[in-house]
Parts: sequence; structure tokens; C-alpha cells
Amino acid sequence: MSRFAIALTFLAAASAAGAQMNVPSGLMNIGVAAAVHGAVRATPPGRKIGRRIGSGQPVYLNDHVTTGPDGSLQLLLLDQTTFTIGPNSDMVLDDFVYNPRTNAGSVSAQILKGFFRFVTGKIAQNKPSSMTVTTPVGTIGIRGTMVVGHIDGGNAEIALIGPGPENNANERRGGITVSNNYGSTDVDASGYGVRIRDGGKPSRSFRLSPTEFDAILGRLETKSASGRRAPSNRPSSGSPNAASNAPSNAARASGDSTAQGGINSQSWSNLNTVATSFAQTTNLASQAVAGCSGSANCWSDLQAIQSGIVGYEGNSIPFTCNGGGCASYLGTGTFRYIVNVNLATQTIGGDGASYVFINANIGTGGTINAISYSGSRGPAVYTMTDADVVGGGFAGTTLSFLKGANGPGSTLQFNLQYNVPAANGGGTATGTSVVARQPGPLSY
Repeated sequence: MSRFAIALTFLAAASAAGAQMNVPSGLMNIGVAAAVHGAVRATPPGRKIGRRIGSGQPVYLNDHVTTGPDGSLQLLLLDQTTFTIGPNSDMVLDDFVYNPRTNAGSVSAQILKGFFRFVTGKIAQNKPSSMTVTTPVGTIGIRGTMVVGHIDGGNAEIALIGPGPENNANERRGGITVSNNYGSTDVDASGYGVRIRDGGKPSRSFRLSPTEFDAILGRLETKSASGRRAPSNRPSSGSPNAASNAPSNAARASGDSTAQGGINSQSWSNLNTVATSFAQTTNLASQAVAGCSGSANCWSDLQAIQSGIVGYEGNSIPFTCNGGGCASYLGTGTFRYIVNVNLATQTIGGDGASYVFINANIGTGGTINAISYSGSRGPAVYTMTDADVVGGGFAGTTLSFLKGANGPGSTLQFNLQYNVPAANGGGTATGTSVVARQPGPLSY
């Protein structure tokens, strides 16, 4: 199943499934909130005012979840991935695709600030690389695990808490890779972590002291229905590679717990109701959404690559033209272009070297202005407007990024549409070019 397939289909199928799931129009329910304390708000994309949420209430794709000074909660996603965030914390659930029949899919979240813990669910257990957590100072790559951390501006502390290599639930050994533009560090031992200071390179893996763990876990403890604090699941003392170094609570040490202290049966019941309706949309999703399967990329495929510049170049590409101004205004029947893509800033063009021209007339073309694909969803296809090229005229031209042996964006399909001005006789030129990605930036 392609990434975002279910999310996109839900919008198309709102009339059929929306009534069953009781989801507001345009939003996709991906889980429920639990163990909510204090002020907690969730703001959907495009809305200025968030809703206050309580235990058992739904959470939606792309919800921006924030907590106040006394706020905390746990988020249960449909695949049983669990996020816990503490006071003054801020996160976004920005990607969730799940096939409940196969446990395949993808999940990602941005943790922007505050205290957090997450426990991987069925998606990451099926394929660990399908889950990613990003922060302002680095990305956490997952290898099936439980993680805690604290983000404060350009500083971060991120630690692994299990499961251990000899857990009794036959779970794969936990591990994370913390990376940014300056380097990366693997953490494979429970009780160990990394620090990032002032947005710099992740430190070497080091063992956190009990005091350091308590400083994080103390902000994440949730009250049970009886009012008592749930276990903090701080790793115990002992060898970093021994089973004894996993969290001291036996259920958590097994690796099959979702660290759901304070979650009541009603929260699980609500989640099961959502999951049942969600499963009913799976077949429709796989059939109704086109463009992200086969050779096509989704924007998320390109967004997952966070460094480097690549370029695409086409020369002497033939076009055809229909209209009175074609011969006199456009001249020869070829066009040329360079499209540079900055993967770090998620920008197409805008570098002074990206351009598109109709060969025989330098007036029929110009440089490509900056086009951001950050936050874009669905198929990786961009349709130009007149504002995208200096001088205009290319409205309707499409850039389609395709995947191949070299990964996302291996090739670019450039579908030309140039509109001859009416004052010059009118007409429309069209042509198609597919070129391989090259190391960039390219120049002309």
C-alpha cells in the first residue's frame, strides 16, 4: 500500500466512512488520546484555534498537539504506537499510513520541544525503518524500541530504554540512530543515549545516570485511575547489554508493553472502534488513490531525504505547437531546461541556474523561481503557474518525480506546456522529457 493512500482516500470516502467514524469533514482519525492531565490542545492544519482534548477523544492526522505547564498525555495510534509527552511540549503527527491486515505502513512525528517517550507499534515491529521521529536538531531512526528524550531549542537529550537483547517477548533488540547534517550516532544499549548541544553534531553514545533519567521520566509519569503514579520504567542498573538493564517493570522489560500507564479500558475501547472503521476503508484506499504507486513518488519520499542537491537537465527536447503564433513566435521545435532540487531546504529552483527556454527565442522562457515542497502531500507532481518562471507563460507545465533503482527522484518527467501570448498569435506548445537525476547543482 502506498504512503498516504489511506489518508487521501479517507477524504474521498468521507460520505461513506465519515458517519461510521464520526470524523469531522476533512480530518482523518488515526488514534485516541489517553491519560490526559492539565491543559492539552490539538490544532488541525489550516486552523488557527485548537480544540481542547481529554482522555478517550480522537486525534487526527497532522494534529499539532501542545501541552501547558501542567499538561501531559499519551497518544495511542491505530497500530498501537504510543507517544507520551510531558508539560510544555509540542508535537505534530505528520504521517500515518496503516494496513491493519498486514501491519504494513509508515508513521512519523515531529517532536518540536519538551519531554517525550515513544514506544513502537505494529508498523515498526513489521519494518522498523517505516517509523521516523524528527526533532529541530536531528532525526531519530528506529529499529523497534522504546525511547525517551527532552528537546529544548537547539539542545536535546535522547535515550534508549529497551527492549533488551534477551527480552521474553521475542522482540527484536531495540536501537536508534540519531542523525543530523553534522553526523550520526547509533545507540544499541538500553540505558544509553546521545546529547546534541546548540544544534551541533550528536555526541557519542553514553550511559545516562539515574539522576539524568529521573529528570526526563519524572516529567512523563502519568496518574492511574486510582491517582497513583504509574511506574517510570527507568532502566535498572547493570550491564548495558544484559536483560537486567531493561526497564525494571516485568511487562515493560518483555518488549510487548506499550508503556501505557494511566490508560483505561475505555481508551482502548475507543481505539478499537476507530480501528474497525479504519480497516473498512483499506480496500477502497488501495483502489481509489493513484499516483503514488508503481514508479511514482509521493512528496514524502523526497522529504525523507534531508541533505544534498540534485539536478535534472534536458536539451533539444522536441515539442509540438498548435496555434497561429507557433511558427512565428517559437521558432524551432525544441526546448531545454535545468531543474535543481535542494533536498535539505525542500526547494525546487530558486537558485538562479534552474530555467526553461524554448530554444529559438530567448524571450520564451526564464529562470525558475523557488518552489517549496515542504509539507506537500500526495503524488510528487508539481503543476507550474505563471509566477513560477520569470516572464511567465509556462502555466500548466508539470514536474513529476519518479523513483527507480537509485531511489526517490531517480528521474524527472518534465511535461512542457507553453502558452503563446494572444498578442503574438496565440497557441500552445507541449512536449515531454524524462531525464535521470544528476549530482547537482547543475548550471548552464
